[in-house]
Amino acid sequence: MYPNWPTLLYKGIIPGPQENWLDFEKRALYLLNLPENEDLKDSLDIVEDIFQMRPSWASCCYTKKGLTLLEAAATFIDDDYRVKIHIKPYFLQRKRLLFYKKNEIIAHEMIHAIRAVFEEPVFEEFLASRVFKSFWRRFFGSLIEKRKDLLLLAIPGVSLLSFLFFIGRLSYKTRLWKKKDHPSPLCLTDNEIRKGFISQSDGPRGALLDFLYCEKNSK
Repeated sequence: MYPNWPTLLYKGIIPGPQENWLDFEKRALYLLNLPENEDLKDSLDIVEDIFQMRPSWASCCYTKKGLTLLEAAATFIDDDYRVKIHIKPYFLQRKRLLFYKKNEIIAHEMIHAIRAVFEEPVFEEFLASRVFKSFWRRFFGSLIEKRKDLLLLAIPGVSLLSFLFFIGRLSYKTRLWKKKDHPSPLCLTDNEIRKGFISQSDGPRGALLDFLYCEKNSK
């Protein structure tokens, strides 16, 4: 497979840090052949507007399966890195619930779907929360990295210090984001976002970063 990186990037098909050529080719061909769901057009438009990617292969089903009480939606990944977005049935006939907007919720989960082959928790929620139009949704969506962070906020005597630490952590990420050093931040690991294009891989990951590095320097 000789990758057509502009097409793959536009479709949100990105090789993961540990993915070899054979696995990436298999996954890419599978995703490229999936049709776009017209019902998800509004969410796809949001992702494309912010990240210049359109994961038209993303699929969504209305179910409570796997969702906690406070979760409106979540992305589930199988052993072959095929993804399915679960969104609560409430949104089947409605476009919003309180501060939750259906199209933004699905767009948020699409970012997780694009990065399904990554295990990079530091910037994951920060990047996914860029899709929210509301400042406060972006703020609180970006504040938490892991579920255990929520526990720290609930412990008396620790919650204030934890909150201040999370604010400082978020400010650091925001400064990196505003620099716009990276043409495609969804493609990058936590270290690559911090330090730049540093992959030593001879596989699809290294080829992608070489392409991005050349694109960056040609502008």
